[in-house]
Amino acid sequence: MKIIALLAIMIIANSFAYGQDENPADTLWKKSGNLNINMQQNGFSNWANGGESSVALGSAFNYSLDFEDDDTNWHNSVDMAYGFVNKKEQGLRKNNDLIVITSEFGQKLSPRWKFSASLDIRTQFSDGFEYKIDENTGDEIRTLVSTFLSPGYIQPYVGVRYKKGKSFSVAVSPLAQKITIVTDEGLSATGAYGVDPGKKVRAQFGSNINVHYKKEVFENVTVKSNLLIFGDYQTLNYWDVNYDLFIDFKVNSFLSTNFLLQAIYDHDIKGNSEDESVTGPALQLRNVLNIGFNIKF
Repeated sequence: MKIIALLAIMIIANSFAYGQDENPADTLWKKSGNLNINMQQNGFSNWANGGESSVALGSAFNYSLDFEDDDTNWHNSVDMAYGFVNKKEQGLRKNNDLIVITSEFGQKLSPRWKFSASLDIRTQFSDGFEYKIDENTGDEIRTLVSTFLSPGYIQPYVGVRYKKGKSFSVAVSPLAQKITIVTDEGLSATGAYGVDPGKKVRAQFGSNINVHYKKEVFENVTVKSNLLIFGDYQTLNYWDVNYDLFIDFKVNSFLSTNFLLQAIYDHDIKGNSEDESVTGPALQLRNVLNIGFNIKF
């Protein structure tokens, strides 16, 4: 299983070395970045319909560096987001936390097909908690359920990618790994996120399907989506799914609105519901709507 990870990393490292030999100003290299900072404030005083005053602050950062010539391409991207909300009764709580790093090296095989070696890394910045109210005392109970690299996911995969136009592509990788990392001692001891109790790493060998789409569908409206499906060869009746949808609405040079939807289904992760009705794996959904200042570079 380690051979696949090493192969993908070696190919990507070689592509990095190849890129370093080129002139940074070469038009074959394209880079783009975006920083969004947004804030929301709600205030209530003697409001008959009820409500709770709150202040929310969030940020999102996206950066890509791409190389492409007639036969070779190399795509690299970093997506990060962090936000929190401060409510009068609940205090400060995190409401958004995401780190995604991807890199893919491709070698052209035909006009629409290419060999590809990819690496997908996912984790978060800070601690995440589950909040519940003690039925006897009424006190709030806060339980740590995640933190940086708990979980962390590393997915190297090697295969072929079909690309139609500049917007849509599908990669099929019969040689793929999903490496789950849980570095927190407490979470590791409970066997969180599918690792064996007391262990910090779990490696699975299987196949991978990746569907990517990015296009400016209307003027100043860009849609980006990424579907990542992994199947362990030992349990092919279960497939892990991670889907990201990002829609950016540009108002002007400094103002924008963006919407993020993330959907996850992982057979090794128990769903989390406030009423504790979910007792096993379940579809996890998260969405964030931001309106704020936008800086492109």
